[in-house]
This record gives sequence, structure tokens and C-alpha cells, in this order.
Amino acid sequence: MKMTSVLICLTLGLVLVFGKGSALHLQESHTAHQATDFGVKVFKHVVQASKDRNVVFSPYGVSSVMAMLQLTTAGKTQRQIQDAMGFKINGERKGRMGGGESHEVLED
Repeated sequence: MKMTSVLICLTLGLVLVFGKGSALHLQESHTAHQATDFGVKVFKHVVQASKDRNVVFSPYGVSSVMAMLQLTTAGKTQRQIQDAMGFKINGERKGRMGGGESHEVLED
């Protein structure tokens, strides 16, 4: 009886952890990975430019600000930001994430 309860709890836990296989979740995960990659690339450039000095830097902060800028710019400036980040946000509301609006993300 105890073994059955343990197996049920373990199965439920695995479903909760790994059961997020929807297309939207996969797209959000891919976008998060792209944003992280962009932040780390910028961090590497900052570290190289700083030589032997200490650096305080937030890759997440840079990625977040640049993603917000994509939504507030247009034309050539927006395309330059999209090219630098490696993905674009089309600005359509798709729900809430982290207490704010989320936007559909399209890959290039």
C-alpha cells in the first residue's frame, strides 16, 4: 500500500514537472533561451572591454530592456534591434506572464 502511494505521488510529480509540453510553452522556452543567449553575448563584450576592472552587469536586464524597445520602436531601428537579438516580438497580446502582458514571439 505504501509503495503504491509513493508511485502515485512520484508519477504526479513527474507529470507536473515535465507535463508542460504545449507548443506555447516550447515557444516561450525557446524565446527565453534566445533572450539569455543575447544577454550573455552582451556580457562577454562588456567583460572584454572592461579588461581588469570589476563589472556589475545583468544579462536578463539587458535582454528585457531590448525586448521592450522592440515594442516601442519601428522601422529601421526596430529591425536593427531584432537583428541584434536574433528574434522579434510582433506585439500581439497572448496572455499574462510574470504579472504583465506577454507578446507573441516570432523567430527569424
